[in-house]
Amino acid sequence: MAFEWIAAYLDKDRFDLSFILLNTEDSVLEQHLKEKKVDVVRIYCSGKKSWIPAWFKLYTYFKKNKPDIIHCHLREACILALPAAKSAGIAVRIHTRHHSSLHHVYFSKGVSWDKWINKLSTHIIAISGEVKKILIEWEKVPEKKISYIPHGFLLDEFEHIDKTRILSLRQQYKLEQAYPVIGVVSRFTEWKGIQYIIPAFKELLTTYPDAVLL
Repeated sequence: MAFEWIAAYLDKDRFDLSFILLNTEDSVLEQHLKEKKVDVVRIYCSGKKSWIPAWFKLYTYFKKNKPDIIHCHLREACILALPAAKSAGIAVRIHTRHHSSLHHVYFSKGVSWDKWINKLSTHIIAISGEVKKILIEWEKVPEKKISYIPHGFLLDEFEHIDKTRILSLRQQYKLEQAYPVIGVVSRFTEWKGIQYIIPAFKELLTTYPDAVLL
């Protein structure tokens, strides 16, 4: 929901917002942005074979539109958009660093990409203290280049929830008799801690046999 929130709440008196989506086809996000009358451009990108034409399209877009600031998320967008923007003369190039030690621990080749992205960025947003620590101590990024901004939530969306919505979800997932219901937002990978989540839930079942893990 982060990009939807940006589109909805960014101060439109101060910023003229546009999105570039690197994708192979239409998406829910693209449709949402169009419905909200937010400027959005899709550039075809599907693996490394499409990187060169995608880079040129990004460069052409930046040269034509001359944005004051670009802000990239995730590896592919950073690899392509940051150098395209620098070549096009865009002075402020931000990227949000979402992962911390992932490449250092699991994918060592990715560290070189991370360091290159750090170099091309004029500003880096770290979403946690651990990410900031990795950037400074492991990747030697100057601290003045980093802003620490944790991911946020619209807390009022968790309050005063319609009971019919809760009942609908309970029925959808057959949870009428379940207690407690434990929710985990994660992929089934080691770096998400799945090897701890499942044994912990097994232990919980000894006390709460009607518990359900989603």
